[in-house]
Amino acid sequence: TNTCNDTCPDGQYASANNLCLVCDPNCLTCYGTSKNCTSCFLVNGFYVYLFNNTCIQFCPAGKYSDTTTRQC
Repeated sequence: TNTCNDTCPDGQYASANNLCLVCDPNCLTCYGTSKNCTSCFLVNGFYVYLFNNTCIQFCPAGKYSDTTTRQC
């Protein structure tokens, strides 16, 4: 929008040249690249969990779904 901000809004990340670029559609927030998710959307009333900087619907075997932090 041609305005200067200290941070990018949710759904965007700051690029190396200080532009706000769009995160991957599964990321609520991301850092450094569009696919480096730092938090995830709630999709159709279902939790989506953060695991290894990726948003997934089900945690892998051996991991549990923490509904408070929304992480595996």
